[in-house]
Amino acid sequence: MKYVIFRDDGIGDLIISTPLIKLLKKYDKDAHITLVCGNRNYLYASLYKKEGLLDNIILKSENLNIFKKIKFIFLIRSFRPDYTFILNSKNINFLYAKLSGSLKNFGFLTLNTAKNGKIKYRPIKYIKDYLLDSYVTIDCTDNFIHSIKIHWSEYYTELFKKISNAEFDSHEIKFSENDLEYVKLDIKNNTNDIINILSNTQVDIKNINIIHIDEKWKRSEWSNKDILNFVLKINSNTSGSLIITEGIFSEEYNKFIFNELAFSKVYNDTYEFNIYQSKEIPDIFIIKPTSMELITSLISISNLVITQHGGLTHIASMYNKKIIDLTYKGHRNFLKKWHPKSINSIQIQAEDFSSTINNVLEFIKK
Repeated sequence: MKYVIFRDDGIGDLIISTPLIKLLKKYDKDAHITLVCGNRNYLYASLYKKEGLLDNIILKSENLNIFKKIKFIFLIRSFRPDYTFILNSKNINFLYAKLSGSLKNFGFLTLNTAKNGKIKYRPIKYIKDYLLDSYVTIDCTDNFIHSIKIHWSEYYTELFKKISNAEFDSHEIKFSENDLEYVKLDIKNNTNDIINILSNTQVDIKNINIIHIDEKWKRSEWSNKDILNFVLKINSNTSGSLIITEGIFSEEYNKFIFNELAFSKVYNDTYEFNIYQSKEIPDIFIIKPTSMELITSLISISNLVITQHGGLTHIASMYNKKIIDLTYKGHRNFLKKWHPKSINSIQIQAEDFSSTINNVLEFIKK
């Protein structure tokens, strides 16, 4: 059967969706899966396509005019889907799915609290039965969010049950722990290349700790000096090498750290990335720019990953790494639904610098 999955949001969102995709491939040997992705997760979707998890990927641009929306609908219809799954609950995606010509459409009915305190439904409550043939309800209202215990990835197995009960022999379906695990990327060749490169520097390849500094750190309202002190504290309380990786819009923070710790280039690759080592503290390195393949390979050989909550949280979970997942002010309870799935991990709300670093160091020392 042919499936079209709408997942045009983040890298982490795509990763936590992989149990559903894996189940479709497992129980439908002829499954042909097309993923509708967005700018943020297109590159990672491409990696999954290389792995054979996906058969096609379609990049859906934002803010399409009416003519391009019509063209997009015809593109989706050209795949002749039997079923669609709307995993990113934008109202427009429900409409695209309805007009795709599919036999049935599956998705989530999400309940949120609007600014006026009323319950907001997506898709719109009064037309949900027209847009969706079957759905799983997810309560994200203010009253429920603080007591939520189920991990978001488990909703995808619940959604799979909706189709399996109707289309597969449900008596043959038995979920295992493996079914709930994220799909790992086969990056062995790329990782071996990274190891060979790092072996020619002073990086301790058997003991790598990673701090990923991107634009999300602004949510914690820390100064450049706070983030520098955070890096120094982590380095002084861990053994081995500390590698700093960066996001696309994190130049301000990394430039400050770069200048304060006097980094110099120790590896140069014109087309891929450069490695810099601190002259002040030789255990600290910066690698940039970091592609998703590179950062996935680095995480796969690391001991510890520290990041503001995002895609790297779930990449590190794929490889069951020790993770410190920092959440920003006021969103700790909200982000519990997407907590790291590694056994040895923790979510810490990054509020004032002093309490945050104390909580982080306490976890590291365990």
